[in-house]
Amino acid sequence: MNNNKNFIIQEISNLKRDIQNLINDKKGSDNKFIIKKYDEDKQIKMDQLKRYTEQLKAIYKREREEKQIKTELELVGRQLDNLDFRNAKKNSDKTKAKIAKEIRQNAHEKYLEYLELEKMYYQIDPQALPGILFLNQKIIREYGICPYIKHENNLNENKLNENNVNENNLTDLIYNKRLEWLSSQNDNGVLYYNLYDTLINRKELTLVKDAKLESETKINKFIEDILTDNQYTLWEKCVNFMEKYVEYNIKTKRLKESFKIFTHDLSILYSEVNINFHKYLTLKYDYHIDVNNLTSKNESNSKNVVLSDQFDEYITEYQDIIENIKTKSKFITNTIKNLKQDLCIFLTNNSNSNKNLNTSDKNESSYVQVGKYFKRWILLSQEERLERFESYSLYYVHVFLLGKDIIDISQRDDTVNTLSELLKSAYVSKKMIYRDIRWNTTKGIIELVKILQYDKELGFVLKYTKQIMEKREGDNNLTKKKLSFRTIITKESEKIINEDLLYFIVDRLRNGVETSTKEDKEAFAEKIKLKLKIKRLTINDKIKIFEKYDEIFHIVKNNQT
Repeated sequence: MNNNKNFIIQEISNLKRDIQNLINDKKGSDNKFIIKKYDEDKQIKMDQLKRYTEQLKAIYKREREEKQIKTELELVGRQLDNLDFRNAKKNSDKTKAKIAKEIRQNAHEKYLEYLELEKMYYQIDPQALPGILFLNQKIIREYGICPYIKHENNLNENKLNENNVNENNLTDLIYNKRLEWLSSQNDNGVLYYNLYDTLINRKELTLVKDAKLESETKINKFIEDILTDNQYTLWEKCVNFMEKYVEYNIKTKRLKESFKIFTHDLSILYSEVNINFHKYLTLKYDYHIDVNNLTSKNESNSKNVVLSDQFDEYITEYQDIIENIKTKSKFITNTIKNLKQDLCIFLTNNSNSNKNLNTSDKNESSYVQVGKYFKRWILLSQEERLERFESYSLYYVHVFLLGKDIIDISQRDDTVNTLSELLKSAYVSKKMIYRDIRWNTTKGIIELVKILQYDKELGFVLKYTKQIMEKREGDNNLTKKKLSFRTIITKESEKIINEDLLYFIVDRLRNGVETSTKEDKEAFAEKIKLKLKIKRLTINDKIKIFEKYDEIFHIVKNNQT
């Protein structure tokens, strides 16, 4: 890989030099034909440069992934070593601690051995008929276990020497064996090929993505038809900026200022035509965008209302397509992840692999969560927290549903997806809070979701924590929890709150807001927390601030009229 990487870097350097030479030569020529030839040569060089750049990006990406895996392994090793050291020092039974350390060390070494085994397996495994798909439960139920999943089953050492088969054509031999085995099935392997199209070729996902492109074309045509030339020029400016903006991982101060200009331009369009163009950009680039109505009164006519309704229908259809893409992508990702787990069991368990794959006889030790992010929950990013919920969902289904024969193994993937979406949705919506889970910093896993239950008829149920009222055991009467009477409202802070309230409400009224809403109150509460540099507001503080909000809102509104 290093030789290929160095070659690509050298070629990129040469192409950049050639392109610069062509640009310099073009400046010194007045002949149109020569200039045209320079442009054609430059375009060819630019295309080559683009291809090499993409290849170099792919190499860098693989290097980052390998480095990340290595870093995670080292982190796990250090975490285990520290844990063992503390146990050995804390417990009086040093022999038991030493045995536990050896067991964990052996497990760590076996995991490293499997990573190497997996790497060698995929180097030889034919990509056209990958062995991992033969472990899908639908394939096993219909065809049984394929005898050619393991590479050593295809050839023994004597046959390898007799036929002079080397590693280069071993892949072809495995492919032919698997192809022959699939052809011997009742449906000639149609079920396998359909699964290959779904997971590897991603045909269904490609069809949905094509539908997304068609929907975007329809929306862009609609926008082009209804806007004037000046408005459409402004719209193209907004789209071009957004395409560049989402590519930057670091938002500099200058970029943030440009984003404010972009928001203002989009607000102008919204004020003039009363159509939610920002919703389309929000969905397309997966980045939330807000606009302001710059006019004091919305002078929309019946034509604008009809166009706005039609555009909203396009947006609803577009949003459904995007959700469908996300669902199918998650299904593919999770299914392949589960198949890799099955491949690990199949390759490492020689005696019981077939038994484990054909039955759902699994005990609680048959699946173990892999730890990540060994730090406090509050220090995890939102993406890291959601990823841990996905890991816990897979663990819960394996241990508590498959392990107790509550569901069939063929239902595993769908059940894991259902539970994962339920937990992530509950956490994002803040219905499920931190005390509803048990996070183990040392192991880097969610050990328990305390409010999660499974019912055969209802499915997964979350018994949300009651934050205001609770029911004591053996007591039929509901009793109120004790509330904190600490307050942040002092004479100094009250002046700041009232002043900010006034500015906030005046701004909302200028933007066409007619009523005092809960969303606006919550938004102001978040703003005042930042202003006063506090983490949370008590319930009593919120009640007082919201009452003051209503009072000032009605006073300002009445004075305007």
